[in-house]
Amino acid sequence: MIRGRPAQLGAFVAIVALATVASLAVLNGLPFFGGFERWVENYRIATLTPPEAQHPDIVIVAITDDTVSRFPYSSPIDRGFLADLLELMAARGARGVLLDVLLDRATEPDKDARFKAVIESYKVPLAISYGREPERLTADEIEFLDGYLPLARRGFGNLVTDDLYDGTVRGIYPGRALPDGTFIPGIATRLVEQLGRTVAYVPRALAYRGQPADNVEPFLALPAHTAHLLPAPLLAGKIVLIGGDFSLIDRHRSPGSSSMRMRWRSCSRIASHPSSAPGAKA
Repeated sequence: MIRGRPAQLGAFVAIVALATVASLAVLNGLPFFGGFERWVENYRIATLTPPEAQHPDIVIVAITDDTVSRFPYSSPIDRGFLADLLELMAARGARGVLLDVLLDRATEPDKDARFKAVIESYKVPLAISYGREPERLTADEIEFLDGYLPLARRGFGNLVTDDLYDGTVRGIYPGRALPDGTFIPGIATRLVEQLGRTVAYVPRALAYRGQPADNVEPFLALPAHTAHLLPAPLLAGKIVLIGGDFSLIDRHRSPGSSSMRMRWRSCSRIASHPSSAPGAKA
């Protein structure tokens, strides 16, 4: 009996350990079970998120297919047009601006020089997309971007997606240190810092906002080429997000993909940023 107890204890420990490993494998290791868990989470967000009024403090100014069709080239975005947009946002009293456009190559010299002067002297809090090798930029592109974009304006525009299962945008990119030790935050966090708030550089889950109604978006979105026609009160005191919203490129899966009831089944990169800025609201 005395010799049998250690053997029984060893068997019990082995069974418990095996059961624990099996449970973790079912929950996290097997694609089917993990994928089903994510689908349930998506469906819950898409169908049970309570409706909320359209956000009063954030406006999306979207660069669309129609916007770029007005210029001789669609990429890079016309720098003269971007300079006009930033100056208009400042003149209309915007509280802060997030520009999700990557400035990684030269265009027309006069327009490049003007836009660079605008962002260097801009009085409104401003954050602009930045990238490096992990964002698939070449050495020449990084060199140009580093020389063009002031350090204090830089923020990584990355979206945190659930690539193991369904590619849904789920998180807020906290940022990372460069090889020289300089830390660059995510673009939304950089804007919050520019607004005078302190934000910890930690991963956060993206908080999807409930849609007010079938024909009303969670955030007011306006085409960039019509911005000059907008009444000043529509932009005064608002956080303005400027970026691409194209029909066929740079689309990202949202939890609404799990339900045909939701209109935001996929979204543009710029539409993923509004809920990424903790503390943006006054």
